[in-house]
Amino acid sequence: METRNQAQESVRAAGFWPLRGSFPAFLDSNLFVTFATLLIFDFAFLCAYKYAMGLTLRTGAPFWFPDSVLLCALLLSRPRTWWIYIFATLPVRLLVAVPTDSPLWFLLVAFANDSLKAYLSALLLQFFLKNPTRFDSLRDFLIFCRA
Repeated sequence: METRNQAQESVRAAGFWPLRGSFPAFLDSNLFVTFATLLIFDFAFLCAYKYAMGLTLRTGAPFWFPDSVLLCALLLSRPRTWWIYIFATLPVRLLVAVPTDSPLWFLLVAFANDSLKAYLSALLLQFFLKNPTRFDSLRDFLIFCRA
């Protein structure tokens, strides 16, 4: 297994880090990784939300795509960071593709409803399944369908 210094030297030798001196600490920190992951999640949620808001009554969907993206993010992240992903969806829900006649209280209630559904689903799946991101049996799939 390569140590941190060996990994930094190999990055410098390959030309990916042209500066001399120490490797930037923010690239090694968990904060940077969390922030980058959050940006990717927000972009995926934005795309799903814009698409879902463009659906008409004639082209309904059996699943609300933004909720699926949020549930995936919660299942792939640590429970202590779930609140970050949940609240990262709020600006998208309040600023993107909002119908002009929607009152603020309705948008906040819809946000709370969708967030609570994703949170409880992720919590139940983590409780009942060994690996909530993978189905090892038909039983696991049925538990997923009920959650």
